[in-house]
Amino acid sequence: MSTFLVFAGIFFSVLEVNNAQEVGRYVLDTPAYYMFFDVGEDKSVYLDFRCKESSSFKDTFEDGPYPLIEGSGTQQYTIDFSLVREGSAYWYGGIRSVCNDIKPIGGDLTRLSYSNSDELHTQFLGQDKTFKRYAHELTSGSFKYTSKSAANPDGITIHYKVRSDSIVEMDAECSGRSTSIFAFRLERNDDRFQFTTYDVVDAGRGPVSKFHDKVRWACPNVLHSLDFGYLVFATDSTIFSELGGARISLRRE
Repeated sequence: MSTFLVFAGIFFSVLEVNNAQEVGRYVLDTPAYYMFFDVGEDKSVYLDFRCKESSSFKDTFEDGPYPLIEGSGTQQYTIDFSLVREGSAYWYGGIRSVCNDIKPIGGDLTRLSYSNSDELHTQFLGQDKTFKRYAHELTSGSFKYTSKSAANPDGITIHYKVRSDSIVEMDAECSGRSTSIFAFRLERNDDRFQFTTYDVVDAGRGPVSKFHDKVRWACPNVLHSLDFGYLVFATDSTIFSELGGARISLRRE
């Protein structure tokens, strides 16, 4: 087997592990209420429930975060209510207090599962409910992704510096070889997916394909047309992009 294939296998296995749990905000919008789950980098979840026509003086119930315990199935998690005497019933009472007509039942809101990277499922009112990803607006800061490890010392490291003027500066490094820093403009796009993304577009020095050429020079990776082509601001600390045709998470430095 060639060195390149060994490297590629390690590289893509790291991408798969990196996306084992998708952080961010997920929303369910119904005629009677909004419900949000915020999944954190520390494997926790926060609930935000908002009643659209509340007869109460308060129309919002918020609580958390609570730890998520990974289940035996792929992408399945149980919410750990062990530190709350009432358990999940604490959420049921909070929801009823702001939306009198909504009456959760036993088993509701106790487990979360992902059907894909951008959809979260749970049981509510005895039915399976699908929550869709909600992405945040542009947040400035420095973010990093790396596939380097003891088993993969030649992995790729990528740095993004997002500026408040909607410019992103990008560079990549492998095995001591680094690209120069490339600057692109971030352009909001509400049509690419079901949530807001920011396209990486020419800021006067060429398209993102020029960055592709330099990454290929530094790192022997198979690149795809969408690689580095957009950003998703999942949380204040995590942004998403693509590499090798797969989603990667970059963490705030």
